[in-house]
Amino acid sequence: MNALSEEYTQSSFVTLAFPCNQFGLQQPEANDEILNGVMYVRPGHGFVPNKKIYFFSKTQVNGGSEDPLFTSIKASCPPTTNNIGITSELYWTPIKANDIYWNWNKFLLDKNGMIRYRFGSAVTATQLKPWIDQLLNEK
Repeated sequence: MNALSEEYTQSSFVTLAFPCNQFGLQQPEANDEILNGVMYVRPGHGFVPNKKIYFFSKTQVNGGSEDPLFTSIKASCPPTTNNIGITSELYWTPIKANDIYWNWNKFLLDKNGMIRYRFGSAVTATQLKPWIDQLLNEK
C-alpha cells in the first residue's frame, strides 16, 4: 500500500488502515505498538508509512461487536467469495455471508465517500490502480 500511495501523492487518494485481530489473532499488540510493529518487525528495517496512509486503532470488522463503519461498508458491496472459511478458525460470532474473511481486504470509496468496490486479500495494491484511476477521474 505504501508504494501505491507514493504513486498518488499529487491526488486526493488516501489510504485508511484499520488493524484487526480477528484473523488468526495476528494483530495482538496494543494500539500504541502498531506503528512500531510496522517500522521494526513487518515489513521492518525502519519502514515509514507514506504520509497519506492513516492508521486507526484496532477495529472489530466482523461479529456482534463489529464497528458500525464496517457494518455499513460490508452492506454496500457484495462479498468477494462464497466460502468464508473454516468456522473453527474464525474468531467472531455471528458469522455472516458478507463478512471480511481475512486481513488485507480493500474497499474503494469515491470522492463523495460512497463505497464503490470491494476486493479480497488476494488482490494486490498494484492491481487496484485501474479502479483508483477511474474514481479519481470522475467528476
